[in-house]
Amino acid sequence: MKKYSDYLVVSCGFALIAIALNKFIIPNRITLGGVSGIATVLEYTLRIKPSYVILLINLPLIVAAWVILGRRFVKKSLLGVLILSLFLEITRLEAVTSDLLLASVAGGVIMGFGTGLVILKGSSSGGTEVLVRIINHYRPDISVGRLMLIVDSIIVLGSWVFFKDINLIIYAVIALYVSTNVIDKALAGVDYAKGIYIITTKPEQISRKIMQGLNRGVTGISISGMYTGKNTLMLLCIIRNNQISKLKNIVKAEDENAFVIITDVREVLGLGFKNNYNTKGELK
Repeated sequence: MKKYSDYLVVSCGFALIAIALNKFIIPNRITLGGVSGIATVLEYTLRIKPSYVILLINLPLIVAAWVILGRRFVKKSLLGVLILSLFLEITRLEAVTSDLLLASVAGGVIMGFGTGLVILKGSSSGGTEVLVRIINHYRPDISVGRLMLIVDSIIVLGSWVFFKDINLIIYAVIALYVSTNVIDKALAGVDYAKGIYIITTKPEQISRKIMQGLNRGVTGISISGMYTGKNTLMLLCIIRNNQISKLKNIVKAEDENAFVIITDVREVLGLGFKNNYNTKGELK
């Protein structure tokens, strides 16, 4: 059942990507990176359907990846290409809006969430990811992230040759920025946590109040002040977003001079947060 549920999630992800491309991105000539960016250009220059572009570009890359990278990587990429091409045909209707800002933001959100679902289940839409993996195989000194940035930047900037409109590149950057941030949120989950570091002269009192008032564990870390030369405890606590205000009040009530550092925590596994272990105690 888990296998079929994963296929369902991946299909929903590709459906969202197709909707974002057909309803917002491609009709407004917003050229994102990857094969979708090439598809946008070819849609308006040669009148080739995006679904055909996805297949025509990806199939040679997948064959090359089969030889170079192996069967496992290729299987998920080939399935992704076929599903995405299908949904691009199914959702090929009129654009939702002609407003470039709205299209770039809405398209970025929908595409980011769909891509996040696809990545979350270990699938791939092929395209530049396959090309970058092949290049990285021969040039491991260049990171995958840097290669993706280089390839996508070339595609985005290259669209200016065909559309001659710098505004479209600006809106493409907006869409990419929005999409990237939504992907991060989709992968980490919307229930973000916060890591709190507290340097105080009253660690016992504050930690006791936190444990009693927020029902959260507190860890004491031995530190030494380089200016004062004194040894003390720094408190570390992981809390949920909605508990930040209450924690600040607790610290302020006990020690107004306490030094508090609040950081984002992308994922927390363990008691009180996400239980990522199965009934056998194995990591899922």
